[in-house]
Amino acid sequence: MAALSDSDPSAIDKIMDNLSFLDYTPDSSEIAQGHEGTSVEDSLREMNWMKLKKDSLATWENTLNDRQKSLDKQQQDVDRKMLVIEQAEVARVTQLAKLYDGMDSRAVARLMANLDDETVVAILPKMKVKNASEVLQLLPAQRAAKLSKQLITIAEK
Repeated sequence: MAALSDSDPSAIDKIMDNLSFLDYTPDSSEIAQGHEGTSVEDSLREMNWMKLKKDSLATWENTLNDRQKSLDKQQQDVDRKMLVIEQAEVARVTQLAKLYDGMDSRAVARLMANLDDETVVAILPKMKVKNASEVLQLLPAQRAAKLSKQLITIAEK
């Protein structure tokens, strides 16, 4: 293809001819050729089917959104109830620690020897330091070491 130059007066004409295809509008016979065998009724039926599917999907989306809102509300209720339960448990452990603070250390050590580690680790930090240290001293050395290690792990968190 020959290059166009600024001095060529027909350059604009050539450019306009090359761009004329952008203004092309097909006539009805060319449109019909691309859709042979498709009637207007078939096209309308297909459009209606697509509209029904779109409406169905919108309804399904609304249903899912409603379910999500319901699940979110239920999750909030569960979280709120769990918080109440956790607060009540902390209050009971604190009350038990106060009770143990008022008891003889040997009696508390005998009681804690029969409790699981998780319970003991929850109670000891809530006791007065002097009483907790006496109880740990009275427990078997291996158990006291294990409990101490768990107390350190909790303190680091």
